[in-house]
Amino acid sequence: MCLLLLASVAAAASVSEGAAGTSGAERQRAYQQERQVCLNGASNQSREDCLREAAAALQPGGNTGVASTPADLQANAEQRCAALPAEDRQSCLLRMQGAGSTQGSADAGGILRELTEPTQKPAP
Repeated sequence: MCLLLLASVAAAASVSEGAAGTSGAERQRAYQQERQVCLNGASNQSREDCLREAAAALQPGGNTGVASTPADLQANAEQRCAALPAEDRQSCLLRMQGAGSTQGSADAGGILRELTEPTQKPAP
């Protein structure tokens, strides 16, 4: 499996050499660093997933599937919040945009976003 993955990575590196954006040498260097993190067990992912994502960094433009532009991040936040009931969606979007407090990290297992909003008690 690892040899097949490495062969695929080498092929991807040679195909993507000279593509617009990050140079092939820079992508190869980034891949080697990310691969080392995977092999050392320093990632919070399974080794197989980690190596697959590291190999994706070799694609032209660094196409890893991870949102990176402000528009991508906004679309991702909207998609995450879309699954919530309508009355909770706006609060979710506010939290995703940085309102409220944030604790934790992805490395620690998760990010807790909390936003306290005043509500009115229904009349009896």
